[in-house]
Amino acid sequence: ARRLVYAAPMRVLVESITDDIARARDNLGLTDELPILQLMGGSLSSEDIGSWRVSMDSESIVVGTVDQIVSRQLMRGYGAGRGTYPMDFALVTNGAHVVVDEIQLCGQATSTARQIAAFQRRAGWETAEPVGLTCLSATIEPAYLDTVDNPFTGQTVRLGESDRSASLAKRLDATRRVTQVTGDTK
Repeated sequence: ARRLVYAAPMRVLVESITDDIARARDNLGLTDELPILQLMGGSLSSEDIGSWRVSMDSESIVVGTVDQIVSRQLMRGYGAGRGTYPMDFALVTNGAHVVVDEIQLCGQATSTARQIAAFQRRAGWETAEPVGLTCLSATIEPAYLDTVDNPFTGQTVRLGESDRSASLAKRLDATRRVTQVTGDTK
């Protein structure tokens, strides 16, 4: 895919993920070749979004809140003008790999994104460029992944015994202490 579209359920996650991606991009020396756009209410300047819309053939990374991303997949982009719905739709569905992170916090958006992926496959909505969808969570909720046209098949990636190095096993199996704090915590 030409674009990575990374959707997170909260603004604070979008900001953190954008910073991490920008740092990795800069460390690879790709600052000038790979723009990163942050798509959340009020954060994208009209100049940035205009540039994104007119350079559809460019590789880019888009990090946004799930409401911003999924609304564009539905051709009803929050904060977008009616005339730009088709452009934004194309940018997040044609030549884009969408990653929905922390799906346990955005169940309806996850189900909607999976249903859109099913429509693309079943209704012949194949696009000119490859598309994809990845749903991420440390705590999978199968109900969010099981849609009418895109049933959840149980294909999850989990740590196996061979993945549990001594240091990782020590952390995973560690005893955790929870202490109640009373009084003023300032």
